[in-house]
Amino acid sequence: MPNTTAYLIYDVFTDTPFGGNPLAIFTHGEDIASHHMQAIAREMNLSETVFLFAPTSDHATAHLRIFMPNGELPFAGHPTIGSIAALADSGLVPDDGRDFHLTCEAGTIICSFDNDTRIAKAIAPVLPYAVGTAPARAEIAKATGLTDQDFVNPPINNLWSSGPRFAFAEVKTTDTLHAIDINSSCFTPIGSGQMIDAALIVFCLAAYDDNIIHVRSFSPSEGIAEDPATGSAAVALSGLLHAKGLLPNGQKRILIHQGMKMGRPSQIMLTTIVENETLIEVSIAGAAVRMAEGRFLVPDEASHPH
Repeated sequence: MPNTTAYLIYDVFTDTPFGGNPLAIFTHGEDIASHHMQAIAREMNLSETVFLFAPTSDHATAHLRIFMPNGELPFAGHPTIGSIAALADSGLVPDDGRDFHLTCEAGTIICSFDNDTRIAKAIAPVLPYAVGTAPARAEIAKATGLTDQDFVNPPINNLWSSGPRFAFAEVKTTDTLHAIDINSSCFTPIGSGQMIDAALIVFCLAAYDDNIIHVRSFSPSEGIAEDPATGSAAVALSGLLHAKGLLPNGQKRILIHQGMKMGRPSQIMLTTIVENETLIEVSIAGAAVRMAEGRFLVPDEASHPH
């Protein structure tokens, strides 16, 4: 007989139902075998599904394991923000803005939740860093249906990582950003070393003087045609902005708009702290709305497909 386990659905990086990025949260991860976690993530068919475990540290409230439909991630933003909100709604963490800790494969995440504003905040467990070589501009143009003239020069030469890794491309206008027509055949599985083998983040800084960035995120080879809100990409983007000299000393707050083209508008609050020209802290924050709750039937081991 199958076992049953509880799950929740939250819309993350939005305060409006049916906006933001939907997230499945399984609240008793210890009851589910690892191979079933990946199968459940494929079954839910959301950009990410998170499983909550008892803490692995005396200083943490819970441990997170995060899955895309096609693999596990060391850290991701919207599962973290959604988990913070779910834990706060269940009375398991402070909801008055005090800090508490969660853990994930990438490390410890310092978190907070303010019930008055419904804003969850997470300090990234690792600072963004450049890794590997970015796809050629011609490959990105082919993948997006754009021309070389649509992009800002010079090209971005590195991938950037915040746990997951991302390829970035900057376009000149938001109209161009919204005109992207993705060619999925240009993407290959992450880490394959062929063509575009990382999630592709296309962004526009036309409104940067107003502390606004417009973003779209694509990862079709990982089962995610387009992602309506990508918190870990926001963290990685801060590394790129710092490398471009666009983050001053002190604190800077940026509002990232994503998901508009998908009809799931999202807002990610990105905050950076720079001291003596060094990026020392990056956090993301946003609201989350509880949308559903239920029970999932987990097959017994004998029925697991081989």
